[in-house]
Order: sequence, then structure tokens, then C-alpha cells
Amino acid sequence: MENDSSPPVFFADAVKKSVHTALQEDKAKCDVIISKVEEKGKDESFAADICSKISSDTKQIGVTRLGRKKDTHHHRLLKLSFSTNFEARAFRSRFEEVRKDKPNDLSEFRVRPGRNREDQAAFRKSAIVANTLNKEAKHEGDMCSYSVRDNGSIWKFEKQADGKWVHISDWKLEKSGNDGR
Repeated sequence: MENDSSPPVFFADAVKKSVHTALQEDKAKCDVIISKVEEKGKDESFAADICSKISSDTKQIGVTRLGRKKDTHHHRLLKLSFSTNFEARAFRSRFEEVRKDKPNDLSEFRVRPGRNREDQAAFRKSAIVANTLNKEAKHEGDMCSYSVRDNGSIWKFEKQADGKWVHISDWKLEKSGNDGR
């Protein structure tokens, strides 16, 4: 018999962990994250105003700020929690529809779906890769930019002669062994 001091792993523990992870993923899908919302201490009324402006029938069940408050000009993200994934998707869809259809005060805000811990970790890794690619492009004088999308994928954009940025849809990030991808 080996002298292993680690506790034995039970089937129930493995099931409990996988169920817990699945519940966290489902909960994250019911969240909507809004950026660039000023912190005035009236987050609930802000959320109600947004729902009114976009004529959304869905009502959030929770409004919270993410992260610690800092004395900087950056505002913490605002998280709206909904009862179901469907309500969260309907809110995001309606928000984007209203924001694009008519010029209004919603254009300054950005709305994205919630992420679980694994998705957030993958997003952070992609952000580091995109930042490195942008630094390299700037150093080499390339007229291109890299952006991380909500799903964690990296897109390349090139600046055209008329000054407009165009997405290069056939570009794919080359995977190498040293970046963990």
C-alpha cells in the first residue's frame, strides 16, 4: 500500500462538482453585463430606465456591480441578472436593435452576455494575445488591429486607404505551442 496522504476521491464528490459547474454555467447565461455605466448609486433605477427605453418586457431579478470600487475614472461593470437565459438573450437583442435603429443615448453603453469562470479565463488569455499582436503591429508599422470578441475569438482589422477599418474574415490566429492555445 502506498503512503498517499491525499483524501480518496468519491464518485459523489465528482458528481457534485460537475453539477455545481453546470449550475454556475447556467447562472452565467442568465446575466447581462453592461459597461461604461457611471456609478451614481442608482443602478436599479438605471436598469429600469434602460428597460423602459428599449421597451423590454423582461425584468431583471438582480443588479450588481462587479469588482472592487477604485478611485479611478473607470467604472465597474454593471451586471443585470434575469430569471432565464431566454430573458437575458431577449434583453440583449432588444438593446442592440434599439441602439442601432435610432441615434440615442444608448450608443455609449456596451452590452455582452455573462461568462462563467472558464470562459472569463479564456477571454483574458485571448486579450493578452490580442494585446501582444497589437504591440507587434504597432512596432512594425502595420496598419492593422486585433480585437477580442465576446466569445473570446480574435479578429483582425486592417485600415483601408479611405480611413475605414475592415474586418479580415479569412485571417485565423496561428496556434503555437508557447501561447497555451
